[in-house]
Amino acid sequence: MRVPRPALATAALDAWNRQPVRRQLAALVVATALPFVALVALLLYLGAKEVETRTLAAAAAEARGMAVQVEASLAGSRRALEALAVLAPVQKMDPRRCDPALAAVAAGGQGIVQIAQVDLAGNAFCLTTRPGATVAVADREWFRQAMGERAFRLGEPVVGRASGKWVVTAVQPVSNPNGDPAGLLVAGIDLEALVAATRHLLLPEGSVSTVISARGVVISRSHDNELWAGRDVSTHRLFARQRLLGEGELVAQGLDGVQRVYAVRTLPSTGWLLSVAIPVDALAGPASRRLRGAMLVSLVVLLGGLGVAAWIGNGLARPLVLLAAAAQAMADGCHPDALPERGARELAVASRAFNHMQASRAAAEASLALRNEQLDAANKELEAFSYSVSHDLRAPVRAIDGFSLALANGHAAGLDAQGKACVQRVRDATQRMASLIDDMLALSRSTRAEVHVEPVDVSALARCAAGELLAGVRDAPLVGIADGVTAMADSLLLRSVLDNLFSNAIKFTGRTEGARIDFTAQVDAGQVVCTVRDNGAGFDEAFAANLFSPFFRLHRATEYPGNGIGLATVKRIVGRMGGRVWAHGRPGRGASFSFSLPAAPAA
Repeated sequence: MRVPRPALATAALDAWNRQPVRRQLAALVVATALPFVALVALLLYLGAKEVETRTLAAAAAEARGMAVQVEASLAGSRRALEALAVLAPVQKMDPRRCDPALAAVAAGGQGIVQIAQVDLAGNAFCLTTRPGATVAVADREWFRQAMGERAFRLGEPVVGRASGKWVVTAVQPVSNPNGDPAGLLVAGIDLEALVAATRHLLLPEGSVSTVISARGVVISRSHDNELWAGRDVSTHRLFARQRLLGEGELVAQGLDGVQRVYAVRTLPSTGWLLSVAIPVDALAGPASRRLRGAMLVSLVVLLGGLGVAAWIGNGLARPLVLLAAAAQAMADGCHPDALPERGARELAVASRAFNHMQASRAAAEASLALRNEQLDAANKELEAFSYSVSHDLRAPVRAIDGFSLALANGHAAGLDAQGKACVQRVRDATQRMASLIDDMLALSRSTRAEVHVEPVDVSALARCAAGELLAGVRDAPLVGIADGVTAMADSLLLRSVLDNLFSNAIKFTGRTEGARIDFTAQVDAGQVVCTVRDNGAGFDEAFAANLFSPFFRLHRATEYPGNGIGLATVKRIVGRMGGRVWAHGRPGRGASFSFSLPAAPAA
């Protein structure tokens, strides 16, 4: 049902009027200041996001520019090697005749620190850095791959044997004038040239540029290059994420453990990964400091307003404090002194009404005390009447049962089959009446008995109850008892609960093959939940709520005996000990009866 708008407005106004004066003034100050604080925070946030967007755009542009520079540098080196490979002296692969063009290219500023010719046996000669020397390079991986591929390729970063510097090996196959393989032309591209292309100047402090080969080896790094060049980072999570991204931006932990925002680009010609990384703190730090400063100023303004509101509200609220304290004392059962009926008109009226209410309460308490005395007397008379009736009923029931037994035994010859059956039905009825009287007395005692709550070993009580009930039972079911269950309860009343639940389970598993009864427990929100579960006849769960009502039965007495008092007794006892009971079951699939008790404090 939808509440009309005027009703909602009235309810909100009433709720507001019920608040203390000081709280209302404080709420007004907060309501006035919060929009201002929110506006300042929003403006600062938008400014920070704009700075962050511009910085990320600059990082992306830096990465693009770096990719263009590296690609241009590598392309220039390749063109230089291709031009040298067609020179006649180079094609002849004669160690005694080294073409001066090799040294000219090495000194031409293309980033090439040395050039050498390599014959088919893996001997490098005509080295521009060591004229006349011969270096064996047959064991180099780039040599084996170049001899197999016969195409221009770039190797992984290595320390050049001739130059002693970190270089990237560029290999160009050389053919003789007949087109047959003659050897290789090898150049070492200085990583310092690549590092110079990755040093950015316009990004925040702590920004890092990195070039990583397709196999995950660091080619160059703008910071601490001597520590990182040549390091294999193929197993690092950052490399995997960058390789998967290919091109774009991501936030990740760097190789040195610093959290950064990465702008990533992939060189199409080599598969190398180029990234420009900005520390997350560099993006968020200045904005956070401005936001903290603005929030501090706003907090000072807000606290000042609250102080003024408290000062004003204190003068208005002081008379109300006396009224509230007196009302609380009355709620706690005390009898406060009469309030002075002075002050503002509304306060005087409230004080007068409170004094009148206190006088009315005193009269009501006196009347209630008299009614309690009368009720106690009536309860005692009712208990005496119940005991007397049950006691007086026992004698005639016993007499009927005794005379019926004497008639059946002493005059059996004079009774035909129908007469004997009638006598037996009389005896059965009297025995059911006696059982019903006992159950009613037990139910009454469970309500009247005094409760003494203490820590109880529920497992021990359950084991004892099951053992006594199963003694002498043919084809007794298997019983499992959980160990270490304790709760706050009255041990005598709890034993009655367990006797009823176990006897109930034994009765309804009497016709079940492989019968089993389990007692389990678990702690839930300060309550110990105990469960007695069986695999017997079960019941329709639609009637679960009625199982704990006196005299309610789901099975005929000819199938399973009983008066329907046991579960009602369980419910009353558990309720008096501060718990509750419930049940679950399915016809033919067994049943479970659970009850909760307060958990015992830890030893």
